[in-house]
Amino acid sequence: HFDRLKELALEHLGGSADKHDVAPFNRLTGATMATHLTLVKPGDVVIGVSASHSHPSVVRAANHVGSRFTDTAGLAAFKEVLQREPKVTLVVLTRLAVTYELLPIEAIDAIVRLAHEKGALVMVDGAQWAAHYPTDVQDLGVDFYAFSGHKLYGPTGIGVLWGNRELLEKMPPYQGGGDMIESVTFDKTTY
Repeated sequence: HFDRLKELALEHLGGSADKHDVAPFNRLTGATMATHLTLVKPGDVVIGVSASHSHPSVVRAANHVGSRFTDTAGLAAFKEVLQREPKVTLVVLTRLAVTYELLPIEAIDAIVRLAHEKGALVMVDGAQWAAHYPTDVQDLGVDFYAFSGHKLYGPTGIGVLWGNRELLEKMPPYQGGGDMIESVTFDKTTY
């Protein structure tokens, strides 16, 4: 089932199996937490940007790792914070907020470009968007895209984190389970 999930997610998001990969999670919250635990260090800056406000799982993940989180609404507020902060590690975009307020594609293009110019990675919380509209992650130019299965009329308790293969391979497992561990010693675990 895992391989089929990856295949369907890559197809849905417009990714290619040679350059991209999908990591399954229990839901969007797990994907968000894994991204923050791996990429964000205490004191780093994480910027949330949407049409209204970031999802609470983004705020919790940023707080959990000890980063400084700033939530922004729209492109103008994002630009202001980005200019003010010397080191931004991660930008988390919410394309379609739970309030159904939409962040326009032109704003997303500018946010991704500006974030990358600053050296920040970009993750999209696509939970509300993924089921309603086509998404081409390569066209968006983002580094990560996450959503929950139940938003796509699938079962509850599943979700995916799409990303560039090289970035996902740098991320150690956030959660463990059967059949994923290659070897375990007192000093090291390999997956």
